Amino acid sequence: MCCWGNTPTLVWDKTPIMGVLPLMGVIQYGYLRTFLAETVDQLKFCKMASKKKEGSNAALTGLYAELNTLGQADEYEKIIKISNKILSMDKTALKALQYKIISLINLGRFDEALKQMSNSAKLASSLHFEKAYCLYRLNQNQEALEAISQAPEQTLQLKELKAQLFYKLDRFQESHQTYREVIKNTDDDFNDERMANLAAVLAQLGMTNQPVPDASDLGDSTYELVYNAACRLLAAGRYQAAERQLARAADLCRHTLREDGADDDEVDQETAVIDVQRAYCLQRLGRPADAALLYHETLKKRPSDGAVLAVAANNIVCINGDQNVFDSKKRMRAVTAEGAEAKLAGHQRRVMAVNQCLFSLLTHQGEALQKQLSQLTERYPQEAVTAALIRASAAARKSPDEAARLLSELRTDSPQQQLLVQLAQVQLLVGRGQLLEASRQLGALGDLSRRPGVVSTRVALCVRAGSQEAAAQLLQEAVRQQAQAGARGDASQLWRQSADFSLRCGDPRAAAASLEELRRAQPGDVRTVAQLVTAYSQFDPAAARRVSAELPPPQLGTGLDVDALESTSWSAGGRPRRKDGLPSPGSPSSPDTPGDALIQSQNKKRKKKKPKLPKNYNPKVKPDPERWLPRRERSTFKQRKRRRNEPMKGTQGGPSAQSDLYDITKTAVQQKAAPLPDQTAGPRQMARNAQKKKKQNKKKW
Repeated sequence: MCCWGNTPTLVWDKTPIMGVLPLMGVIQYGYLRTFLAETVDQLKFCKMASKKKEGSNAALTGLYAELNTLGQADEYEKIIKISNKILSMDKTALKALQYKIISLINLGRFDEALKQMSNSAKLASSLHFEKAYCLYRLNQNQEALEAISQAPEQTLQLKELKAQLFYKLDRFQESHQTYREVIKNTDDDFNDERMANLAAVLAQLGMTNQPVPDASDLGDSTYELVYNAACRLLAAGRYQAAERQLARAADLCRHTLREDGADDDEVDQETAVIDVQRAYCLQRLGRPADAALLYHETLKKRPSDGAVLAVAANNIVCINGDQNVFDSKKRMRAVTAEGAEAKLAGHQRRVMAVNQCLFSLLTHQGEALQKQLSQLTERYPQEAVTAALIRASAAARKSPDEAARLLSELRTDSPQQQLLVQLAQVQLLVGRGQLLEASRQLGALGDLSRRPGVVSTRVALCVRAGSQEAAAQLLQEAVRQQAQAGARGDASQLWRQSADFSLRCGDPRAAAASLEELRRAQPGDVRTVAQLVTAYSQFDPAAARRVSAELPPPQLGTGLDVDALESTSWSAGGRPRRKDGLPSPGSPSSPDTPGDALIQSQNKKRKKKKPKLPKNYNPKVKPDPERWLPRRERSTFKQRKRRRNEPMKGTQGGPSAQSDLYDITKTAVQQKAAPLPDQTAGPRQMARNAQKKKKQNKKKW
């Protein structure tokens, strides 16, 4: 998950992304018609009531009849009131209690239903399905499963609910077996929903890397079945086929809902899960821009499903990476929103918890990161190594020694996780500049150290550290080990890399030895023969000539005039040719102009024009290198100093003289009356005064 260095960053391309859950229908607890009270049942329950006045039986009979009518009309609020009246008259009326609990369930008041069953524990001791269903809808799945196990008889209703609970608890194999049994023994109008749920279970088996049974009998008659089939393709890594199936599921969903009379908003809500899954396909296919666009378009429709919002927000954060952090922070709120976690599978919740830690590491949220890491290890012990790596990455920013200590104390039994720890230690050493030590630790990886990628990394580290001999020795040792193992296919890459490195380091003999081995492994490779000729030409010309005989002859073009090519001076550029392909006049092959005359004309030197020099140019003085810069940018430029008596400009300080102009109290006192024009002056004097006044006004502006 983490990339180690001086400043640890995150490899967001490897950050887990996820698809949406397969479509799983929820068991809707409809009104059970078997509980409708008939007249005989009413009289029977009335007789079972305790001895009361003579009108009691008649009153109970009327209440049961009213209860029957309200039950057929689905008037749940009124049913609750009538049931309370019956229970106040007869504390042992089980049917009335069932009516009340069923009405509370249909109204979504599951807490009240559980409280009612708890208050009447003795009377409600046989209501196992109702109690388990309320716990199931309150996401208390383990308690619901225990309530089902207490039932003396496992009915089909209880088994179907148990299959749902197994699915919620990530026990997909048991859920698959239970659904198969229920589907085998039922035949009603809800069979399509059960088949869709079974398809969802099969898709989850594939996503969790468990064996998937045959699903050829499920069919594709509904959009839920097509969608879940696409989820199975996603689990198998067949993203292009899954995208085609999702597009078909979206079209089928819109067509089905339009026939049922759904409006545009309902269609958008139902297709949101399919659109997010399609965006996940695009993301897996290496098209993150298209995936992000589809994610944002889906979120603009404001889907009501919390799981869809959480998955879309998580995958947008993965696309953003270390860019657009503010948008990612906003998306993370949707990931951690209340209610979304209950609708996600266990592996999805685990992935989101890891991503929250990675995002906190990226945004330098130290306290939040430590809290999230503690919760991660507590809820998901299998992610303890991941949490330790993230913690060490955060510590490396301030103290690389502390990070090295944390990594050295980390122990795990998983070979893959141990490899992650060792690679993290190597990257920490590279960040601290200990390149040779990092190469040595890579060599201690066992069989993995002989892989071409690891060998090339070790060679690069040795070259960066300035140890060319160690790098050459590593390559030779790797080639020797591969040759002993007899893996020609893998050794060919090492031989070629060894030859290239030896040629760069000036050791053609070692390069020739590697290329000879490569030529034996891949006979007829022109590139290898050409490199071998280059290597032999530096120390054994005879061998170079012998090997060069294996090179194919050069493929020259046909119809070339060799004499014209030899007689033309290409340094002066080519001559244009006519459209008909004939040589243009003045060309060497033209009959009217000989080639010698053209060559002589090209060899004539053109007269150079005398450069224009400034009038005061002195050839003995070196010109100013800053002569092309503007004067204000030259080093010799001196800015004109401001005069002391020059008034300050600008608004800083707010000069009082300007404010006094707009103060009427001061204007009235300070303003002097303008003198009247001298009537006794002559016309010449008046014209002279007017001219002076005009000049003063011009100066003010």
